[in-house]
Amino acid sequence: MSINKKTQENFLNGKKICKVTGMPNWILKIKGKMDARKGPEVADAYIEKMYKRLKSFDDLEVRTAENILESSREAAALNINMLSESSRTIATTQIPHSDGSPNGVRGARSAKGKVASAISASSNSSRSIYSINELITSVNLHLRTRVDQTYLIGLEKCKAYECGVKCRIPDYSIPEFDMNSEIINKYLETHKTLDDAVKAETYKYINNTEEE
Repeated sequence: MSINKKTQENFLNGKKICKVTGMPNWILKIKGKMDARKGPEVADAYIEKMYKRLKSFDDLEVRTAENILESSREAAALNINMLSESSRTIATTQIPHSDGSPNGVRGARSAKGKVASAISASSNSSRSIYSINELITSVNLHLRTRVDQTYLIGLEKCKAYECGVKCRIPDYSIPEFDMNSEIINKYLETHKTLDDAVKAETYKYINNTEEE
């Protein structure tokens, strides 16, 4: 499913963080007091509903990250393949010694041109991979930050509700919320092989640039 451009912009700009409820904390406290009259089971059910809603936001955030990086990851795979082909060309192309004859001159010139083209293609691919790695790192950081913010804002709402419940059930407490996102973990694992390859090629490019 494609994510529209505005949603992608909000994602990258840290805007439109998902909220588990639009109710202000003071209203949630009142709701907690009212629900407590019906028993702790009612309060538990409401908290469970809030927790499930919090987790449901992960899917939208991951799909947005996927959409933003889709074309870049495709380009990364092509560039990594190009690097491999260029390296093979450079390693296997022998430049013959020209004997001065027209055929000899053309043969040497053709081999040199082939190697030069491979070196140029390799350099361009390395620069592209470096830029793609920067984008992947940035988007993944935005993803984790947005989900963490969503969780923290949501837990603040749950705590406000809990405070209201405690007015009538003093020993009531909400269960611990799992801050670990299975959806994000699955997303990172899905792209791990390619993303690790991009990172490795980026390190090579940086090291080669520093040596020049």
